Amino acid sequence: SHNTYLEDAQIVGTASVDQYLHVIRSGCRCVEIDCWDGPNLEPVVTHGFTMTNKISFEEVVCALRDHGFDNSPFPLILSLEMHCSEDQIVRVGQILDSTFGDMLLRHPSDGHFGEPLTSPDDARKKVIVKAKLQHHSNSFSRKVSPDSDVAHEPTSPRGHGESGPGLWPSHELGQEPASRQGDASGQTQDSSSDDEIAEDRPPGLHGSSSTDGSIVLGGAFS
Repeated sequence: SHNTYLEDAQIVGTASVDQYLHVIRSGCRCVEIDCWDGPNLEPVVTHGFTMTNKISFEEVVCALRDHGFDNSPFPLILSLEMHCSEDQIVRVGQILDSTFGDMLLRHPSDGHFGEPLTSPDDARKKVIVKAKLQHHSNSFSRKVSPDSDVAHEPTSPRGHGESGPGLWPSHELGQEPASRQGDASGQTQDSSSDDEIAEDRPPGLHGSSSTDGSIVLGGAFS
């Protein structure tokens, strides 16, 4: 469902939480959530650069938690279109983690190497989050406490940025990628391409990389 939050026109339409419930009751299993910076560090959902109103991101995900499986037990996919600043991306992760908890389908901490992928049948009553994060600085790791549940992700044997089950970025959370480390003069170098996946993850968001720069925050299907 594209721009799921809109009840009518793309430019001047009305965004509402009820629209998410309408499409869920119609049988939709993948909804889009456009995330933007909101007041008081609370993300909002809206159609950016239009006259569309803003609704609370937290209210949207709470409604999906409460009603996402009313008509079907099969997994619900949240497709996040991320336009937030780093601080509010972190807040998005916190909201998802606290709202869905064990309902989130997460990758095993050691990846899927040698293990079968999760099937839709095994993922009943689970929520899968997918998103594309732009290349941010290492500020995420500074915001994550040492006691957080953000898992360090194992290195992909086939190289950074390749797609496939259980593949992960080539460095652990909390370390600067090699391309962003300072040289001998103290200057920072960045040779990453625009479509390279973000190196840092907000709390509660773990995922595998794909060739288009997106990450799947949850499990992949076989």
